[in-house]
Amino acid sequence: MANQCSTVIKFYSENREQLMAMHRKFVEIKDNEQTIKNNLNMENFADTFFSELGHDKIECNGWVDGIDEIEHIDKYHVFTVWTETAWSAKMGMWYEIVKRFYPEVKIAYVSEECGCDYFCVWDKTDGKLFFPDSHYVDGCLPTKDGKCEYIEDKYMFGSVQDIINHLDKTLPFAYEHKYNLYELMDEVQKRLDEYSENHECYEDLYVHFSEFVEMDPADFELTV
Repeated sequence: MANQCSTVIKFYSENREQLMAMHRKFVEIKDNEQTIKNNLNMENFADTFFSELGHDKIECNGWVDGIDEIEHIDKYHVFTVWTETAWSAKMGMWYEIVKRFYPEVKIAYVSEECGCDYFCVWDKTDGKLFFPDSHYVDGCLPTKDGKCEYIEDKYMFGSVQDIINHLDKTLPFAYEHKYNLYELMDEVQKRLDEYSENHECYEDLYVHFSEFVEMDPADFELTV
């Protein structure tokens, strides 16, 4: 699938029984003999929960990579679903499943499609329990000790200042601090290019910064 969007979905609830019932149903779909034979696609869930519509009418172009066991985190019972979808997050189906069948369950998720610079997040727990950070950082940077640091798929930065603090500790050269995310990315990339010209580098040096956009699962469409 070109332009593959990776999404981590947290289904959580204080209602243990309802979350367990939802998890059992999801695992039942995963363990179905026909599903095992043909891989676990999102259309398997569409056929189960929205058979009256048919999966060809549902926005479900993608597959499920995994369904984790139930955990207890803070005051919530939680399980995680991992999906890969075409171009963007496909949260409409998951939202409708929760809304219609498991109303005590809530959703948090983070989604990324780097090729389209598409980064979405939703976490309304107190303190953003599952996905607290708001900036995506990817790159290969030279370090003060002469090595290279890969920063891949990290959500550890809550602000532009957090990114600057990390760069200050890592980079072996000075750069102008800029507090606009994209101006900072341009500035650092320019300095990386200059560094590459003047030093023997065995890796391509680059950075990519993006900010996650909050998008409510309720705002996604169920049908195509």
